[in-house]
Amino acid sequence: MSGRLLTFPRLYPGESLYSIISRYHSIIGHRIYITTTRELFENPFDLRLLFALPYKVNHFYKWLPASIGITPDVVTRNHTAWNYASLAYNFDGGVLEKLNSVKHRKGRGKRKALMKCLLTEEITLKYCSVCASDEVKKYGEPYWHVLHLLKGILLCPLHKTFLRKITLNSSTLNRYLTAEEIISAEGETQNEEYEEMTDPQFADAHQRLAYTVLMVLNMNDIQKTSVIQYLKKAEKTTSSELLKMIHNFSGDSFFRSIWSSDELEERTRQISLLGVKAMEPLEIAILLSQNKVLQLN
Repeated sequence: MSGRLLTFPRLYPGESLYSIISRYHSIIGHRIYITTTRELFENPFDLRLLFALPYKVNHFYKWLPASIGITPDVVTRNHTAWNYASLAYNFDGGVLEKLNSVKHRKGRGKRKALMKCLLTEEITLKYCSVCASDEVKKYGEPYWHVLHLLKGILLCPLHKTFLRKITLNSSTLNRYLTAEEIISAEGETQNEEYEEMTDPQFADAHQRLAYTVLMVLNMNDIQKTSVIQYLKKAEKTTSSELLKMIHNFSGDSFFRSIWSSDELEERTRQISLLGVKAMEPLEIAILLSQNKVLQLN
């Protein structure tokens, strides 16, 4: 590709990088997704990387129209889960550089590990019907939110509504799908069914978790410094105390809605052995939701 793109969609608050590229694909009118992928990223890859991770941001950025004022830092901070992931793993700029490397093999191990803890094994797109309705009124179209696509986020913290879920199949897995085309095609779909959805405690726990993750995604450098200091102090907490803090967050139904029995057993084993250093982003969010490092409404 030579020269900058003639057009690129405006970026919406909290929008996933996958959503942005999907809307670009729709605007530009390419018949197949691979044309858009090669245009922006050079080589095909697992599109789920764009759900929550920065991927080749420095590369596709150079094709964007200079007038729109989008920088790699803006994309990484506001349209990926980098803040959330880097907090859990204390990643530095070197890791971010690897994730954004033009060479796909570079950072492949980190990408795979991050996808496992940030996204569910079942490949799904999720959205809040109230958010989508509000966005149509405000922007003329809905979009996919980074927060909603993350593993363990089952409820919109702003509207306290359980998210609707679309499971991708072999025909939709490697396509750029805009929220507008999927939501309009789905119509009035049913929410993912949980027996405890009518239980206020279950809903409250998921709202607190989702709101905490939202704050982590949006935290500034000062807030991030405070959280890192808190986590360093937490390293001195015994494994048994950490596990107790996590499991006191809510009842068993809450954990069963996020992790399978085998996964819970593995997470417990890891934390018992390594303490805070073994904790995934979700578990750190649970810890943060129980203290005043990040003020929750």
